[in-house]
Amino acid sequence: MSGKLSSDLKRAGSYQIAMSDLDERMRSSQQKREPNYEMITAPLSDKYHRKISRLSWGGNFQYPGMLEIHVPGDGNCLFHCIASAYYIPYMDAIRDDYREARNVIVQLREELADKLYEKDEHGVMWYDKISDGELRKLSEENPEFLIDNIAEDLRRPVPVSNIYNSLISELLNKDIYILHKEREDVYMTGSSYDKLYKERKSIVILAMEGHYNLVGISHGNNVNTHFSPRNSFIRHIKDRMLVLSKE
Repeated sequence: MSGKLSSDLKRAGSYQIAMSDLDERMRSSQQKREPNYEMITAPLSDKYHRKISRLSWGGNFQYPGMLEIHVPGDGNCLFHCIASAYYIPYMDAIRDDYREARNVIVQLREELADKLYEKDEHGVMWYDKISDGELRKLSEENPEFLIDNIAEDLRRPVPVSNIYNSLISELLNKDIYILHKEREDVYMTGSSYDKLYKERKSIVILAMEGHYNLVGISHGNNVNTHFSPRNSFIRHIKDRMLVLSKE
């Protein structure tokens, strides 16, 4: 496999391209399933032709300008959300050809699976770094968390649950926050706060029954989907999480 998309994604900024040979990398996968929704430009869209809807919530969590950015529901929606948040080569591909964009995601999932078995500069396997080693402890009672089973899930085009958030956060060096569409509120996972959120660049995803979409904030004609840890939207999410943790 030529190149490392996972490394590119880890280094890329909101408007920076770390990969120059996109076509070469995308030919690595032969899987070409069509999306199960029609890419349309209404009610809103951006220059990448992504379908965008307004999120006008009236419950316990509200923030001005929230947008739902729709991604393909092809078993890779969590990864589509992450790539769509800040990785320009992916967004260029999704604008021009869904199949090419999906190939980027297939390669990313493959590289993340391979990364589990690699060791860092201190000789510690990446699998053992996830949630400070909690995954290996959990695997003693639940085979779902064994390294080989996690790697197999990552390589297959199947949906993954939010237990993978800490894994993806560590490998891509991102904080991933979740909002719940039906509840119109912040979604709390069972993981401890300090193991998931480490003051890194942040992505916010929207959970619903059987699918994830990306959350953005509108600023005039621009849409922000890659947030600094000090961004007011991220601080607002953290404040709500603090309240929920005490309930």
